[in-house]
Amino acid sequence: MHRFLASNYRADHPICSKEFFEWQFKVDPRTERAGIVCAWEGDELLGILGYVSCPVMWGSPVERKDAAFTLYWMVSPDAPRGLGLLLLRRVKAIYPFLLTVNASPIGRPILESTGWTCLEQVPRYVVVLNPDHCTEMLFNGGRTDYLSQLLFSAVPGKALPLNVKEAWMCPPVYRPDWKHYPSLAFGVVRSASHLQWRYVDHPSFQYHITGLGEPEKPAICVYRIEDTFGCCETKVGRIVDFFFPVGPEGELQGLTLLNSVLSHLQQAGCAFADFFCTMGRFGNLFTELGGRLESKTKQVLPVRLTPVEKTVRHQNVCISTPSTAFKLHNPSGLYITKSDIDGDSPAFLHAT
Repeated sequence: MHRFLASNYRADHPICSKEFFEWQFKVDPRTERAGIVCAWEGDELLGILGYVSCPVMWGSPVERKDAAFTLYWMVSPDAPRGLGLLLLRRVKAIYPFLLTVNASPIGRPILESTGWTCLEQVPRYVVVLNPDHCTEMLFNGGRTDYLSQLLFSAVPGKALPLNVKEAWMCPPVYRPDWKHYPSLAFGVVRSASHLQWRYVDHPSFQYHITGLGEPEKPAICVYRIEDTFGCCETKVGRIVDFFFPVGPEGELQGLTLLNSVLSHLQQAGCAFADFFCTMGRFGNLFTELGGRLESKTKQVLPVRLTPVEKTVRHQNVCISTPSTAFKLHNPSGLYITKSDIDGDSPAFLHAT
């Protein structure tokens, strides 16, 4: 497996790390089985398609569906034609509900031809925290005066000391009643166990989990700070999960929590912060604090930061359901963020 991954990706790709591999695929230490369908010819591994099981809500806050996110879909250049499709059909037979993010230009047409629904671009919200630190990262015709249009505007008196602690992950401290979160009705269940795996147990990144409100209906924001290098060395805040309960009280909790997180990131020296999310209700609070929804056609602050790449990068999401009765006709009704499964991952293995 290591040979296959190193030759078809890169030798320094994070998936070539045993620790990262076992975390990503939720390897059961008792059976040492990973969620990967493999295609073999004799002793030669020709193709793989990984999957991570995650229960989803699909229209109801109380009903769960067994689902999986697919990732690391790869076949060798000399593999028989159609092998990738066979791998996809095999996973589909295991999980009727499938989702994936960042489908490649090669893989996405295959998914669409087999009935998957694809949202080409997950919206990205950007707020500038220090315009001077952003200047060197501008590209695609961006001008420095554009940064002033994205400048963080803190709400006076709403920046609270952050409650950054993993205790939020442990019942009874974190036990949300999902009926208070209709905006999460289509997406992965953000349970304590899911957040524990995705953020607390992550082998590479240090995520910070912040919460505000009652255990049954808290506002939650998860973020990390990324150190950039290349054309410039600074810090960037990556907000990867952000949701809050319905109603005026929930909106106020969400605004207060986001204001506190952005204030903290600004004090930590971050140039800007971004948030990828399909749910506009949560993204709109970024615009209330001075940020902006990024243009679909023009990107001026980079997405890839290690090293900084001044190229346009968008996140997509594709969905496959067992029948048309479950088809999500408006993918923007889904709650997908940058962190879903492998959307937020390290670029390469670090020596440390």
